[in-house]
Amino acid sequence: MNFLNILFSANQFFSGKNFFDKEMSEIKKL
Repeated sequence: MNFLNILFSANQFFSGKNFFDKEMSEIKKL
């Protein structure tokens, strides 16, 4: 989960919700 936490922090810092939602869609497909 540490990697996901890093992704979450990076997503919020750089792009916010739109990018986060895109990443979550990719994660959910796995």
